[in-house]
Amino acid sequence: MWKRLLAVVVGLAVLISLLYYDQARRAPLKVSGFIEADEIRLGSRVGGRVAKVEEACKEGRKVSAGELLISLEEFDLGARRLRRKPIWRPSAPRGTD
Repeated sequence: MWKRLLAVVVGLAVLISLLYYDQARRAPLKVSGFIEADEIRLGSRVGGRVAKVEEACKEGRKVSAGELLISLEEFDLGARRLRRKPIWRPSAPRGTD
């Protein structure tokens, strides 16, 4: 009877220590396969219309962080500000003529 109880306790201790070892190790998990996405959302810090989609953005290509995917059209208000005539021009300091 005692031998059977001791065998059960030792067996449980071995199982619990194997479970703890399996959960505590920090080895990276390696799997093979494909990741598919139905919808991807891109965002930018400024709004605007898309002017050009770069070659790196084609389906099936790998991209890395910071890689240019799209180019935005020039922001309209900034272009208008550069094209307009200045309303006020600073005058030359007096006595420099």
